[in-house]
Amino acid sequence: MFNVAAHMVALSPVLSKRLRVVEHAARIGEEKTNSVHQVVTADALGNLGSNPSCVIFDEVLTQPVTYGPRCGSTWAPRVQPLLLAATAAGNDPTSFAKSEHD
Repeated sequence: MFNVAAHMVALSPVLSKRLRVVEHAARIGEEKTNSVHQVVTADALGNLGSNPSCVIFDEVLTQPVTYGPRCGSTWAPRVQPLLLAATAAGNDPTSFAKSEHD
């Protein structure tokens, strides 16, 4: 996802003027609004304390996640949090991936 977004910035004169791509940090920033698009490590348990407005979560099935934005995550305080999750349901009917899939 980061590579696609960075490529979009590179191809757009408008985005190239506003955004700064930092390849080695997998980060795209916009200074005026202090906004960032950043890859976050796959270690879900090691990322507590962040407060993103949007999370694009690929392969939820592979993560030991048991919570979501509406039930106690670290980004629930956002007024309009957005979670985009891509996953298969898997075999565990009690998993977060299964509940999101349903």
